[in-house]
Amino acid sequence: MSGGDHPVHDSRPLGEGGEEMRMQRFSLAVASLLLVASQVAHGQVIASTIGEAESEAAHFPTFAESVAVQSFNGGYAPVHGNADRRCSQVVAAPASARSGEFVARGLQNLEVGKEHKILWLPLHGRALAETPMLLRADRIGHPADSLRITEPRPAHTPGRDRTAWMYGYPSLVAFPDAGQWLVVATAGSDWGCYVLDVAPVQGHNHSR
Repeated sequence: MSGGDHPVHDSRPLGEGGEEMRMQRFSLAVASLLLVASQVAHGQVIASTIGEAESEAAHFPTFAESVAVQSFNGGYAPVHGNADRRCSQVVAAPASARSGEFVARGLQNLEVGKEHKILWLPLHGRALAETPMLLRADRIGHPADSLRITEPRPAHTPGRDRTAWMYGYPSLVAFPDAGQWLVVATAGSDWGCYVLDVAPVQGHNHSR
């Protein structure tokens, strides 16, 4: 029979060729993971100054105008702040504060070491129904003090006026030191930034 009548076998020991292919695939997979990790890490740097945060905001993607938005009022107290992608300095502890595409509720009476319930309402709530939110926080002037919190998806409940659903990310945030904290919230293409005053526990001073 001619050579074409039989399958051609690899003359190397059994498993040698397969092992080489597996190593090549493994190397490609590792390279791909490193590339993705590099891209993710680059996009999740914790800003340590207002200037750094607002510079990020200028290059952060935005949703198309056709994507539905939710009302930030919904029958609740008026919202302070504005729609500009600038860091909202929460001085008087309003009931609600807006920055960019986020409104944050529960910013009053923040105290070091305590878990605070803060609700983050994204402008494009329905479009983010299965999207995680990332919180990045840094104590201003102390870049070694930082927080990174991920909430897997927003909750949704009827607005207080019952006219539409409200989408928001509930969170528990505990600040480890007193002082001013710069907090950046992102989900999909929604972005917001807040400067929060965190007080020491009465009778103690946790600032370093």
